Amino acid sequence: MLNRQTAEAIQLRLEYNPAPPFNAGSPDTAPAEILALVKERIAPFRQRREEANRRAAARLEHDPESGNRFSLGTNAKRLPGDPAQTKK
Repeated sequence: MLNRQTAEAIQLRLEYNPAPPFNAGSPDTAPAEILALVKERIAPFRQRREEANRRAAARLEHDPESGNRFSLGTNAKRLPGDPAQTKK
């Protein structure tokens, strides 16, 4: 934060007023039917994002011909020389 004046200007620009008319600003406090509605509405976007993530991860997987040596998580195959294989 630069200073209070800047912070207040940003707050005003965003019209951020933390006195919401409903207690639905979090999945923990939103009514179940509202949470279900939001999940239903975002499902197509979430599915597209997950598919894009899978495509990106597939491109990062090890390709012996190109010499790429990426490790993706604990289930990924460890490659020779991978620091995770080095014993301490």
